[in-house]
Amino acid sequence: MAAYQVKQSNGQFKLSGQPCSVTPYGLAILKGSSLEPALTDAIKYTIDNGFYKQVLDKWGVADGAIQTSDVKLNDNNSVGAVCVS
Repeated sequence: MAAYQVKQSNGQFKLSGQPCSVTPYGLAILKGSSLEPALTDAIKYTIDNGFYKQVLDKWGVADGAIQTSDVKLNDNNSVGAVCVS
């Protein structure tokens, strides 16, 4: 989102430094929810058919895209540098 805000600022802001605690976002649902298959299919369809990329490109955040439509359950490990110790 920062890249989009910089773009909209007409040169008033710029990006600096490195991102920290970067992690893909996800959906939280109850374990065993009947919504799980439908949400999984919807996410895969959105990514596999290019809609996900269109949205990321529109908002200028394509660098943060996940690279596959494989759905990982209960994987909340952050990646990248840690901001605070």
